[in-house]
Amino acid sequence: MKAVVYKGPNDVSVEDVPDAKIEHPADVLVRITSTNICGSDLHMYEGRTSFEIGRTFGHENLGEVVEVGPAVNKVKVGERVVLPFNIACGFCKNCERGFTNYCLTMQPEPKLAGAAYGFADMGPYQGGQAEYLRVPYGDFNCLRLIDMARYLVGEFSAVNAVLSTWIPERPLQAGGADALGTVRGGEGPRGQVDVDDEVMTMIRFANGAVGSVEATRNAHGRNNYITFEIHGTEGSIVFNYERRDELQVCFASDQADRRGFRTVYTGPAHPYGDGLWPIPALGIGYGETKIIEAYDFFKAIAEGGTVNPNFADGYQVALIDDAIVESAAKESWVEVPQINA
Repeated sequence: MKAVVYKGPNDVSVEDVPDAKIEHPADVLVRITSTNICGSDLHMYEGRTSFEIGRTFGHENLGEVVEVGPAVNKVKVGERVVLPFNIACGFCKNCERGFTNYCLTMQPEPKLAGAAYGFADMGPYQGGQAEYLRVPYGDFNCLRLIDMARYLVGEFSAVNAVLSTWIPERPLQAGGADALGTVRGGEGPRGQVDVDDEVMTMIRFANGAVGSVEATRNAHGRNNYITFEIHGTEGSIVFNYERRDELQVCFASDQADRRGFRTVYTGPAHPYGDGLWPIPALGIGYGETKIIEAYDFFKAIAEGGTVNPNFADGYQVALIDDAIVESAAKESWVEVPQINA
C-alpha cells in the first residue's frame, strides 16, 4: 500500500510500504477515505519530537471497514467508521472510568499511559495518512457521527435521508501533504470520490419531536457555519458556531409588540463563565472550548467521576449514521436501533 513516510525534519514522501493487516483477533482493518493534517503533526514533521524516521503520521482518520478479526463482534465489513485520536482497550481501569486517553493497555512503555495512531511517544502504531490502517480493539475504537441534535432534543427513533455526491472525481493527492482542500484544478491524475458531498435527513425523536439535519461541502460563503434552531412550546433558540458567545432566544410569553429574538451573551453568570470571562460578550475562542473540555476531564479524575459524552454515546450516534445511510439507499424511513433498549 502507499503511505506518507517520515524521512526526517521537513521531509516526507509517499512510498510503497507493507500492507496494514490483522495482527490480533480484535483488530479491524480500515480503508482510509479521509485523514486530517493536525497542527501537532507539524511539530513532528518539523523535527521537534522523538517521532521515528520511517513511520507514518495521521491520528484523525475515517474510512470503510474491509476486514475484521475473529474476535470482533460489533463492527462489520462495509461499515464507515470514525477513529478517535486515542487508541484504547476499553477494559483497563482508566478506560472503565472514561479516561481512554490514558489507556494502560495500549502504551508499551510502563512509565507512560495513552496511545495514538502515528504519534510520538504514544506507542508504535502507524498513522492513517495511508491507504489502509490497522485499528486495535476495533469494537471499542471504531465509531460512526449527529450528536448535537441527540444531546439537545433526545434519542432518534427513525430517519429519512438523502445522500448526494455532486463531484464524482477529484485530483489525486500528488505529494506527502495537501493544502487542506484548497487546491483547485490541475492536470494530474484524478480519482473517484467515495465520500458524500451533501446529506439531508428528516428525524423522528423518541419523545415525539420532529427535526431535520443538513450538512454540505458545497455551501460557498459558509466557513464554520455549524448551527442549530430549536422551537418548543415556550419559545425558540438559535445558535451559530461562528458566533460562539451569542445565543438567540425568543420566549412565547413575550408581549406581541416586542416578540422576537434577543441576544444573550456568554459571561460569568453562565456555566464555566466565572473562570473565563469577567464580563459578558468578551467572545469565546476555539481555545476556550478546549479549556472547558480539559476542565471536565481533570475534574472527573480528581473527584473519581466519569466523562461525558462517552463511548456509549459515540456508538449510539454511529447507529444513527448507519440508519441514515440505509435510509438513503432504500429511499424510505428507517428505524434507529437503541443500545439501551
